[in-house]
Amino acid sequence: MIATHVAGALLGTEWKQGELWNNLNISFGFVAPAFLLCSGITLWVAMQRRASDPAQAGNGFKKLLRRAGMIVLLGYWLQIPVLSARQLVWRQDPSELARLFDSNILQVIGVAMAALIVCAQLAQSLSTTRWVAALLAVGIVVATPYVWGSNLHHSVWLPFKAYVAPQPVASFSLFPHAGYFLVGFVVAPLLVRGGRWRFLFPLLAAFCSASAAFFLDAWIGGFPPHNNYWHGSIQHTFFRLAGIVGLIAIAQVVASRFPFRPVQPGGQESGSTLIEKIGARSLSIYVLHLMLIYGSPVNMGMTGWLNGRFHNAWDPVICVLSGIGITLLCYGAVILWERIGREYPQARVWGKRLWWIAFWGLFLTIP
Repeated sequence: MIATHVAGALLGTEWKQGELWNNLNISFGFVAPAFLLCSGITLWVAMQRRASDPAQAGNGFKKLLRRAGMIVLLGYWLQIPVLSARQLVWRQDPSELARLFDSNILQVIGVAMAALIVCAQLAQSLSTTRWVAALLAVGIVVATPYVWGSNLHHSVWLPFKAYVAPQPVASFSLFPHAGYFLVGFVVAPLLVRGGRWRFLFPLLAAFCSASAAFFLDAWIGGFPPHNNYWHGSIQHTFFRLAGIVGLIAIAQVVASRFPFRPVQPGGQESGSTLIEKIGARSLSIYVLHLMLIYGSPVNMGMTGWLNGRFHNAWDPVICVLSGIGITLLCYGAVILWERIGREYPQARVWGKRLWWIAFWGLFLTIP
């Protein structure tokens, strides 16, 4: 994700052409769907753990629902264009309002999370919830080319317009992006199980998905609205799913051959792997790198530094070094914050409170 955003925001336009860039740009297209699919897997794991403990199930699901709401609000917070509520209300600038009510990947995750959590609470069954998620995923994937090819978003109220709008009107609408999250939730039990041959399911799934993409394109690819392959088509969604689960299969093969988890003298595994630690901090890293590259209501991003001199102006080597630096900086900041929380828990609590008090105080009082 960081590499994708660094290339998109900082790589010089003269480098964004030719076959090499086109292939690289196609690979970037797998990043957000992979993030969404892994988020769906994570939700299933979290819900399964809570469901296995009846004493904590109700309270645990409420916490997950609050977290889903927090993720949605955080997505909107990142998009506040000016640090003044009165300017937003009175100026009514169309570009500022469009940015504020855009739907990014956090809104997709939060909305999909909330829908599945409510479904699980109503059905009182994770198995039933998976079936509902599967039906929703199919419906969203099939409906996407029709939704994107229509003018539906023009008749939707502005705060919800981006949820059904095609790209680039919306950064990430629910169509088809919520489908990746739902697919992750559905296939999670088959992906997270252990065993030496656990890579066989994602390998088979990748083959089936790639075959579906090929045959669907040959069958319906010549007819509208399916003839725009790279713009929300069903076959393109299957193409991305094939790449994602194929990479998961490769990762599982590597993990089985090179177990990185620390092992105690008695032979028991202990601690978490580096990948698991990064995954647990992925939301914080995601938010921090967006703030650093694109900015936020409280800071100017790198794209705005020196009057935008860095925006689409760097060569590939500088971009690679910058991506590494941003990754290390964000990960280090998260580790430092966690250490403060362990050693000075009250200081971290009050630090968070003061941050939000200061932000909302400025946002509501600045003319």
